[in-house]
Amino acid sequence: MAPEVVSKQQRFGDNEEYGLEVDIWALGLFLYNFIEGHSPFNSNDLNRNYDNILKANYNLSSDN
Repeated sequence: MAPEVVSKQQRFGDNEEYGLEVDIWALGLFLYNFIEGHSPFNSNDLNRNYDNILKANYNLSSDN
């Protein structure tokens, strides 16, 4: 989920509408997952994934 979606979901529930930016974020993550086989926010804990998204804490394959 895009940071906008995570932050609004945590505060208000998921009854919000989102713009093109969220779709582009999702497309980028989809492409990354497709090429690399995992998410850059890879964690087994959903809340930790959300926290990583909100803090832009990610690991790219080129960082290894």
